[in-house]
Amino acid sequence: VRTHGSDVGYKNVTGTEKNNGKSEFSYRSPIDFPEDNYSVNYPFIPSIKRDYNRGQITKERHFLQQNNSYLPLTEIDYTYEIDSMTVVTGIRSNNVNKCPKANEFTYYSQFIHCLNTPSCGNNTPSSNNHWTNCDANYYLSYHTIYDSYGWSKLATKNTKNYFYGSSHSPTVLESLETYNYNPVNKKIASHTIVNSDQIKTDYMYHFGNSVYSKNRVSEISSINTYKNMELISSSKILYTNTGAVNQSFLPQSIQVGKGSNSLES
Repeated sequence: VRTHGSDVGYKNVTGTEKNNGKSEFSYRSPIDFPEDNYSVNYPFIPSIKRDYNRGQITKERHFLQQNNSYLPLTEIDYTYEIDSMTVVTGIRSNNVNKCPKANEFTYYSQFIHCLNTPSCGNNTPSSNNHWTNCDANYYLSYHTIYDSYGWSKLATKNTKNYFYGSSHSPTVLESLETYNYNPVNKKIASHTIVNSDQIKTDYMYHFGNSVYSKNRVSEISSINTYKNMELISSSKILYTNTGAVNQSFLPQSIQVGKGSNSLES
């Protein structure tokens, strides 16, 4: 079971600095997202890989050391949304009663048919997930192999900062950040910060039929920023391909505007 491709995946990590403080981190690990539906016996069916759910940070804590105690300075909590899909990637067969022809199919189309059909045979329908390639006493048993693909995307980030005055009762400032993503290029579509105000930034990209997105889907078109739902700034990136030996569209200049005013270079 791997964590972001690594053989080691920690759930909790603490780092300390002598006479200064410490930091604590928690991560999503195989404890939270184990792999199941596997077999440790013949024919050794592999588990469904869910590596994309592991390794993301969930909590972050920073402390200031005073004598033998620790005062909290910053607390950050992260949440994620998961986009995933499970697909059939193949089959694993095993002989039963040593059928000499059990692993053979007459045509590749029969293999594909059996892959997509709960029960089938070489021109002889069967049941209980068997293909009858021999007589009634000899058959092939199979197991469907699945794999999972996905994306754990950061959804929210909640931050608390502690400020200490003359007393040990801190003033706590809290902010909440939320993230939305463009479904085409998986980049940030909007980022919102809520504290005493609400600041939202929207990102637009070139893709589809745009001449600026030839073989590219991550070129930023424009950025708009809002404060409490009111537009406070906007910018637009201008592209050109007029270079002597360059035919690709590359950023040339940025136009900016304050509030609802017209953009200026």
